[in-house]
Amino acid sequence: MDIIKITPILLATDYGIGKLVDILFFVARAIIIAIGGGVGLIKIVKGKSDENPKDFGEGLAAIGIAGVLFAATFAITAAF
Repeated sequence: MDIIKITPILLATDYGIGKLVDILFFVARAIIIAIGGGVGLIKIVKGKSDENPKDFGEGLAAIGIAGVLFAATFAITAAF
């Protein structure tokens, strides 16, 4: 669909800013999982295969940070 045709429909609906925030944070959650989780898993596997505990620890930290950011998106959307 063309963006010009969609915009009046979105403006005419009664969704408000809350629905827009929900959509944006859904996209943010997908990015956090893809980047944070992906990089973390790669670091964990690389650390295990190379027997390097530093890489393994960094991978666990990356997944932990991604999990905290993922949870924070839910807390932020609850504020709206």
